Amino acid sequence: MGLSVLLNLFADNDSVVYNDTQELLDIQSKESITIEIPLLSRVIGVEIDRLQVVNLLRALEFKVEISNDENLIVATPPTFRHDILGFQDVAEEIIRFYGIDNVPSTPLVFVQQDQTNDALRLYRFRRNLAQKAIGVGFNEVVHFLFESKEKLQQYGFPLLGSQLELVNPITQDLNTLRSTLLLGLLRAAEQNRNNGFCAISLSEIGAVYDKWRNQSEKMAFLQSGFIREERYPNAKGIRGDYFEFCDRVARVIGEFTLEAFQSEISLFHPGQCAKVLQNGKEIGILATLHPQVALELGLDCTYLCEISLDSLKKALPKAKTYSKFQKAQRDLSVVLNREIPYYKLKAAIHKLNLSDVIGFYPLDIYQDESLGDKLSLTIRFELQSESKTLEEKDITATMDQILEILKTEFNVELR
Repeated sequence: MGLSVLLNLFADNDSVVYNDTQELLDIQSKESITIEIPLLSRVIGVEIDRLQVVNLLRALEFKVEISNDENLIVATPPTFRHDILGFQDVAEEIIRFYGIDNVPSTPLVFVQQDQTNDALRLYRFRRNLAQKAIGVGFNEVVHFLFESKEKLQQYGFPLLGSQLELVNPITQDLNTLRSTLLLGLLRAAEQNRNNGFCAISLSEIGAVYDKWRNQSEKMAFLQSGFIREERYPNAKGIRGDYFEFCDRVARVIGEFTLEAFQSEISLFHPGQCAKVLQNGKEIGILATLHPQVALELGLDCTYLCEISLDSLKKALPKAKTYSKFQKAQRDLSVVLNREIPYYKLKAAIHKLNLSDVIGFYPLDIYQDESLGDKLSLTIRFELQSESKTLEEKDITATMDQILEILKTEFNVELR
């Protein structure tokens, strides 16, 4: 039947017989692959020469271009190698012909690089301070970056320049960038007081802005009313005072000293306001809330503190020598003018640089009508030597030096 059909086609005068073939080929171009010789050596696990790599690839019908850089070559796979797509495939071909048995076995060495940066270190430092504050009883709060311009102006806080004010504030009550954290803490304390809480301790870490819109980080504290509410075994509660507040703040930011001054901020009590000094540098302010402001907000006796985080340093702990000899204590009671602040006495004693005095602190203040405009201050000294047990004559000589400098500089009298 087939031959009959073929003969009929040949018999037809319109038939044409071809004695050739036609074929369509779809040839796809291959993209070149850049090979770094040092990286190739690390992947394979043995140092390999660039010439050796070039010869192997050319034997596999790769098109190889040698660049001016001795560590780089550019290879283009042949069209029939559909399995070669990237650098890893080329490395596999090299190790296949080089011989995996020729690669020496070595233990894997992995060294973790330091992944920290300034932003992470600042974040950890801030969270560490926040956790310390929580540990001593302060509840952490977070507020908006915005504040009422009228409130800031009312209490005397810095304001943004007129050219830097917010064009479209979110509300009329939050119409500028804050220059302090204290107003936010006072609003939170007022709300807590209205909700029936009488023991309010708050802290906040956040950004503030000066009148040029420069940003800085600060940490603020607030203590109002009781430290412990009326609850067994403290049936009358524990009411906080100025010194208790200072102690709690010191357990968060470290030891500091206070220096009294008159602040222009009307939010602070004019007679109970002090600079916070750490290592001789001013880092913030600590004060009692003005009684009139406390009355307006419905708060009990309230204490405020605001610290610049830029001034705080995360210092590593330093080991101190420990003496194995007995420690002695001596109290020195002097009569002095009540206008002389304690920090001046402390600075004068520190100037003596007495090695046997390992610490001292104010113990008691006594006032009486017979003393007039003076008061009696008792300072307790701790004395200890690193080389011997102090005798009474040694202690007496040290105390005489201290009393002498206090007499010379402050005209004190021994009580």
